[in-house]
Amino acid sequence: MKKFIPHILDEINNDTNKLYDYKDDAALMLLFRHAFIDSDEYKFDLPPGDPPFEPDPNDIGCTHGLFKPEIRKLYVYTKKVNMEPFKREMHFIDLLGDIHISEAKILMAVKDQNLPKLYPNITYDLIKDLL
Repeated sequence: MKKFIPHILDEINNDTNKLYDYKDDAALMLLFRHAFIDSDEYKFDLPPGDPPFEPDPNDIGCTHGLFKPEIRKLYVYTKKVNMEPFKREMHFIDLLGDIHISEAKILMAVKDQNLPKLYPNITYDLIKDLL
């Protein structure tokens, strides 16, 4: 059965030993880098807070966009990419509207580098050895 990012994060948050079951999941490890590493390479260059967007009403996995494949493209929201701020923000809002609401909440927490607010047991100290 295919597991989506919110399900994987729930599983790890409930049992931190499960993290090692996903240590080879490149998308998840990249998501953690964006969520915890404070560098121009990973930190989003977007305003703090939740932007307005219209969530996709479909079930997870049936939305217009799929979150896991989009994770490899998150670098476009960093300072590494020279993009007009308005264009970067609009692109981000479009992505939020294309994925499931649970995934959008994760993405907004990653953007503000406060994933532990959603998943208190998933901290930098927990994942740092895997990055």
